[in-house]
Amino acid sequence: MYQDWRPQSHTIHNTQAILMLLLWLPDIHSHDIQNWLMQCLLKLCCQDNHNRMLCCSEGVISAILTAISHHAQLNGKVMSKCKTLFISLTKLDPKDHETLSLHVLVLNSRQIVHSCSLRLRCSLDVSELAKDTMRKESQEEV
Repeated sequence: MYQDWRPQSHTIHNTQAILMLLLWLPDIHSHDIQNWLMQCLLKLCCQDNHNRMLCCSEGVISAILTAISHHAQLNGKVMSKCKTLFISLTKLDPKDHETLSLHVLVLNSRQIVHSCSLRLRCSLDVSELAKDTMRKESQEEV
């Protein structure tokens, strides 16, 4: 029954609901429901730039990192979707403390699914390179 709902063209109006769902994700015991929920959140949050920017500004990235930190309670598909959402959102708004938190999670936890860690590190490197380029350009303008 829950598999019939697919976000078509929805604009996010209540990011608090998304934050709560992400924080509850590790506590959901059914891996099928976890997977379905993460798929719906991924589609909704990444649907357009408005939704992505809203998620970035309202702390969804931090909630994803919190969910990833409970990796033992998430299956591989859910972890992969969490990391895909993280990558999609950090392309718009990479924040230093969230990037550092992810580095700590990847480096300190041997249990995290490693299939996406190379992709995550590449994304973080690109974010750092983009920030460095922006800093250099702003210094040259002054």
